[in-house]
Amino acid sequence: MTGEQRKNRLPGSLRFRLFAAFSLFTLLMSAAFTCLWIAHDIPLFKRISAEKAELHAKQLSSRVRLPLFSGDKDAVAYYATETARQKGVHKVAVFDENGAAIAEVSLYSEAADKDFIKSEAKVTSGDFGPTVDQLMGGKASTARDIGKVRVVMNNEELNKQVLSLVATTTVTGLLFWLLFIFISYLIVRWATSSIKPLVNGLKAMHGGDYSARIVGCGQDELADAASAINDLASALQLREADNARLQNELIEAMKTEVQEERKKIMAKLIQTNRMTSLGLLVSSAAHEINTPNGAIRLAGQKFAKTWNDVVAILDKVAQDEGDFVLGGMQYSMSRIEVANSLELINRCTVRIDQVLKNLREYSIGEQSSLFEPISINRVVNDALSIINAHRLLEDISIDRQLPEGIPPVSGNRYQLGQVVTNLLMNAMQAIPAGDRGAIAVITGIDDKTGEVMVSVKDSGTGIPQEIRNRLMEPFVSTRLEKGGSGLGLYISNYIISEHNGSLTFDSAAGSGTTFTVRLPAAGNQ
Repeated sequence: MTGEQRKNRLPGSLRFRLFAAFSLFTLLMSAAFTCLWIAHDIPLFKRISAEKAELHAKQLSSRVRLPLFSGDKDAVAYYATETARQKGVHKVAVFDENGAAIAEVSLYSEAADKDFIKSEAKVTSGDFGPTVDQLMGGKASTARDIGKVRVVMNNEELNKQVLSLVATTTVTGLLFWLLFIFISYLIVRWATSSIKPLVNGLKAMHGGDYSARIVGCGQDELADAASAINDLASALQLREADNARLQNELIEAMKTEVQEERKKIMAKLIQTNRMTSLGLLVSSAAHEINTPNGAIRLAGQKFAKTWNDVVAILDKVAQDEGDFVLGGMQYSMSRIEVANSLELINRCTVRIDQVLKNLREYSIGEQSSLFEPISINRVVNDALSIINAHRLLEDISIDRQLPEGIPPVSGNRYQLGQVVTNLLMNAMQAIPAGDRGAIAVITGIDDKTGEVMVSVKDSGTGIPQEIRNRLMEPFVSTRLEKGGSGLGLYISNYIISEHNGSLTFDSAAGSGTTFTVRLPAAGNQ
């Protein structure tokens, strides 16, 4: 595999997806931790600044009490200037008991102070004795408010503290994220190291080498899958040998025209042919099996559980502080992206389960159950599913015309599915390589005879005139040199005849071929 091929394949690999999921999760966790830290400490810094402003105001009110009481404006201005020189103080003002400004000091240029921190403190007379008016009126001295002071603090020191906090939390979160993705990479590489031997073994089996065995998959779910596939390969290897032997027996049986023996051998050959198709399905589903369903499900459950706990906290932060950036995008978008990733993991596991379920249903079908009502549309859909699983329809368009209301037929679902599968594969092989051909699958009912019909029409090259009369005979094929056995149509015709039906075809050179299966409706046999 070239470097360009590896680059194109990387985004679709399991290792890359797992590593990307862990990296995104840890990035979101680091960002959430950073935001929570900042959200917790900023109110604390603001409270400290407010307490500092209140302290300056109380100290100044204590110092200007005597000068303000005695009317010494110069001393009041001096104390106000001293306070204004304190770090972070923007403006200081002292007012008398009538609200008139005695002193206003600001060592900074005037600016809008709506965001500044303000604190005021009253100045009381204390125990300095009675005033002249009190002596004249014969009143005793009492403590009273003689003015107030106001201290305005700027946000310069607060902003520095906030910037320092943001820098510290960001660097800490980034270091935590880098450390965790490094650990995640080691874990993912270790967890997926046993997939490569499984894929290589499946590719060898897909190439027809059923003697290949999968080794080195550890002792986890992948090891169980490898063991099951090895058992299946052994069974297929035996089936291949049985198939060759049964073909020879079939030739001898047809020569002697022993009908009963012929039926027994034919039944075995049908079963062998179906098991070979099952092996084809298993080998073509290698890209599905190589996804360790158990590992993905466990990772998805842990990821979903953790995310459900975190999202409530992040929603509260977003509600209190507004939308924020998380993982390179707004939190409202990141929340959707993570949910979509969890849904993708869930869909992959469901997909694997469905593939294995279809495989089991196909492999346990009973040969002798010929009187079960069957929907012909379901038989066609099952056959198309098998062809799709083998990835043979990528360059061919399929036109499905499966109307509702078609009565069921009586027969064996799996044998009829084998017939439709053979007809579809013949139609695809009739289309020249590289051409974007078309296949139409049509079901219906003959209004005159009441028979249920299935037609498979291709846009291929047609059937040569010289073999049309012998097409239903065994070992007659236009693709013997390409690996064809010449038994597909012969077996299909035998199955249809056992169902009291007929298999016919219509072909013209260069115009394609149409095969039509006719079966009596259930109850009309």
